Amino acid sequence: MDLGHRSSNIPKLKRLKTVIWFSRLYSCRMRSRFRTRRGPFYTYIVECADKSFYTGITNNVEKRVLQHNNCTDERKYVCDRRPVKLVYFETHKYVLNAIRREKQLKGWSRAKKIALINCEIDVLKKLANCQISSHFTICKKKEAPWLPA
Repeated sequence: MDLGHRSSNIPKLKRLKTVIWFSRLYSCRMRSRFRTRRGPFYTYIVECADKSFYTGITNNVEKRVLQHNNCTDERKYVCDRRPVKLVYFETHKYVLNAIRREKQLKGWSRAKKIALINCEIDVLKKLANCQISSHFTICKKKEAPWLPA
C-alpha cells in the first residue's frame, strides 16, 4: 500500500492544517527547550588591543577568550584587534537571559560600558538619563512648567 496515494485522498486543506499544527508544536517544543537550557551562561566584555569593546555570550569564559586570541578567521571582529583582555562578565542561569543582557550591553555607549566595568553605579545612573537636550527641555516643562526653558 502506497502512503502517498493514501494521503492524497485527504482534502488538501486538512493536510495543510495538520502540517501547520505539527510545525507549531515542534517550534514550541524547541523554543521551550532553548528557553530552559540551563547552565551557567556568561555575558562578557573584552577589551581589544585598539581599546574597543566586544560583547558576547558563552558557557565557558576562559575558553572563549582563548578562542578570541587564537582566532584564525580574519573576517571576525576581534581577529584584527588581538590580543583581547577580559574586563567584565556576568553569570546567568538561562541562555535567553544572557542573550537579552548581551543585546542590552551592545546598545550601550562606550561611556556606559566603562562605568559598568569600573562598577561606578552613580555614573551609570547619570548616563542612563536622557542626554538629548530637546527631550530634556520637553520633560522638564512637563514635570515643572514653572521653570524657564
